[in-house]
Amino acid sequence: GDLRAALAVVARLDGRIFSDRDHSSAEHVSETRRLAAAVEACDVLLGRRRDDVAAGIEEAARAFDVAAEALRAAVLEAAPALVVDAAAVRCGRFTIPRVAGAASDDDETFATPPHAARLLEKVAGCCALREPCLLVGEPGCGKTSAVQALAKKC
Repeated sequence: GDLRAALAVVARLDGRIFSDRDHSSAEHVSETRRLAAAVEACDVLLGRRRDDVAAGIEEAARAFDVAAEALRAAVLEAAPALVVDAAAVRCGRFTIPRVAGAASDDDETFATPPHAARLLEKVAGCCALREPCLLVGEPGCGKTSAVQALAKKC
């Protein structure tokens, strides 16, 4: 449970946010990197706090010393771009390599308003980082459609 989530956050931060830093130095971590780290932590931890996401964002903002409004906007309001080229699919912060010889997907049957784009980014993140992904929701809310839409692009 909690230990697994904490380890997932540490792995994401080490591999994605701080991979190019010299960990032995006392270098100041910029607000941009702290915000990126807080977004990664929220991706992993807020799925477990469905009861009070706002409080979770406030706690993460304090823990990473970033503005709560900036973190709230990045987590709840951002609309990640979905870009497909011959080599990869980029969904917000994550890139998934395309399968060699994959057909071009011009079928746009899955709408991507901001909330759907954020969901696709989270699923793409789990795929890119080889993390398990559990989608929970009422029948017909789009869980399967979201995964299929992303898979068709890869």
